[in-house]
Amino acid sequence: MRFLAILGLLFISQVCFAGLTEDFEALKNGGRNYDATGTICEEVARLRFSEKYPMPDHLVVVGIQYADKTGNTIGELDLVVFDNKTQIATLIAEVKCYTSPKSGMKKAKEQRKRFMEHVHSPKALQFRWLQDKNRKLTKTQFNKTNNFLFIGQKNSKAAGYQYELPYTLPELMKMRTDIIDCQAKGVCERPRF
Repeated sequence: MRFLAILGLLFISQVCFAGLTEDFEALKNGGRNYDATGTICEEVARLRFSEKYPMPDHLVVVGIQYADKTGNTIGELDLVVFDNKTQIATLIAEVKCYTSPKSGMKKAKEQRKRFMEHVHSPKALQFRWLQDKNRKLTKTQFNKTNNFLFIGQKNSKAAGYQYELPYTLPELMKMRTDIIDCQAKGVCERPRF
């Protein structure tokens, strides 16, 4: 019985390791700047939601800024799922990986409230996808979306998150460090955005 328990733990650790390794491989040459600690969580969330909402029907992106009519940034949407037929955002998520998930949830709720107030106001807004600044985005692509999720690291659901990434905060930070080191050595693609 003890042998089966040990074998089970080894299998689970290999599956987890394989996931970390696969995600590292998927992200290392994306050209993303990982100086901001939350970037790794956004990118892992993008990978998971791209599985849930695959191409060609959907496009899952991270890093959409919204600004007032003069271009002053108001906030950023961490993750957005677009329906490729309508070009409408069908899901928006705040991704927060904090040492204290409760603090992250508080921040995420504040950001959602700010976004909802602005997107449902009569004020003009500008939207810009940081990865492709030439892509045209409009307020009407975002103001019909009521599907707004909170995403956190593993074991964050108790703090109110609807979706958990498959990794703990230390695992995510280790992956981030590994990608930064790989980029610095020139083995992985250096940051473009």
